[in-house]
Amino acid sequence: MGASSVVDWASAALTSAFSGILGPEIAACQAVLNGVWGVVNSFVSGFSTATQIRMSRYLGEGSAVAAKRVLTVGAMILFGTGLSLILGVFLLNESLFRVWSPDPVIIAMCRSALIVFCLCISVAFCRFMMTACLNALSMSNVNLIANNIASWCVYVPLSYVLPITLDWSLAGFWWADGFGELVKAIILMWGLCRVNWAAAADYAQKSASVMDTTNAADEEKRELLAYENEAMMTSQAYKSPVMQFGSAPHHTPSVMKRAMSLTPKMQRRSQQGDMVNV
Repeated sequence: MGASSVVDWASAALTSAFSGILGPEIAACQAVLNGVWGVVNSFVSGFSTATQIRMSRYLGEGSAVAAKRVLTVGAMILFGTGLSLILGVFLLNESLFRVWSPDPVIIAMCRSALIVFCLCISVAFCRFMMTACLNALSMSNVNLIANNIASWCVYVPLSYVLPITLDWSLAGFWWADGFGELVKAIILMWGLCRVNWAAAADYAQKSASVMDTTNAADEEKRELLAYENEAMMTSQAYKSPVMQFGSAPHHTPSVMKRAMSLTPKMQRRSQQGDMVNV
């Protein structure tokens, strides 16, 4: 979890420095496009998060069929919502860009990268759902591998080569981001294709059995409330598209099992005077 966050922040900081090399106008355009990205992402990330929580719940109950059904429904909702948002951004781009900057030069530069920006968003949406699915399956190690390979071998190098060396300017940053997201999606898809759903459900059920939760619905509400609190974070925490949806796992059965093992248990005395765990 911590390693994925380090990769996200480090790669985002490095590519932000690259944008500064090309001057203030490119940096301003990046700020505008990142702002639009953040708004669009806020509409979509909730579906992937809810899908992850529901999948974790059904896997914890040992129902692989129900978990796959939730994944299918969540993917269809995300696809429909994402397509609508991308069309909205493409058709209303000038009005959206004016929210962040009235400068006609900045708006024109942002519009020059509009097509690749929309392509990058579409690939990222697919990656979001696969990340949530693997987190629900307690396979965050695959997310970490994908994050490292895509960030350091694709995203960061191309963020220098395309916009600076090849003089692709603003569009180069988004081509680099798009290729990075595509590599992540390919690796995550490879991980999903190797999943044994029956074994994953059995493992999640065993992990969930050690939790002190007796009501699954109450536990789900608690997790949703936790995500809502995280969503109220200030927008200053999101400086780059990379940070909009990290690869860190959330409240999966195995993660909660480890947390429970580190939590001191209440004790009471038996009739013989011995201490017993409760």
